[in-house]
Amino acid sequence: MFFEPFGGLLWMALFALAFVVGLVVIILGRRHRAVIFTGCFMMLAPWFLFFLLGLLMPGSEIDEWNPGISSDSFVTGSWQGHDFQIELNVDATYTATMRGRKTQGRWRRDDWNLYLTKAGEQEIYMRFVTGADDELLLLPELPWNYFESNNPGPILRKKMR
Repeated sequence: MFFEPFGGLLWMALFALAFVVGLVVIILGRRHRAVIFTGCFMMLAPWFLFFLLGLLMPGSEIDEWNPGISSDSFVTGSWQGHDFQIELNVDATYTATMRGRKTQGRWRRDDWNLYLTKAGEQEIYMRFVTGADDELLLLPELPWNYFESNNPGPILRKKMR
């Protein structure tokens, strides 16, 4: 989202500046009704724009980037979507088809992070997130700056049996 991390500071400065300028306009022109309305408009315009931006921004499917996953049993199973299919087995092994390439190996979970390891190859990092409807999702390819991205890349959903 566009508020993180320094964008929020800039928005707060804009709101404070609009409030101070609007207040000064009201105080200096307190005898004229049109000037008072202009000052009020200056104070309220950033809030109105902020609200309008919130309504018009495309919503992300991701509600929580750091979900609390209490057990591996919540993540075992088949995950599918966007040219990816990953089967996480209870015995910590996996089979996957990722962009047409079949692979298998071992997996491990550390909090919301998933690591797939094939013998002799580099570990693949993925991330669990919570969707807007509290559904657990898996991101197989992370964007560089996922906290400010409205498009987090491919999203895998757990296939229900």
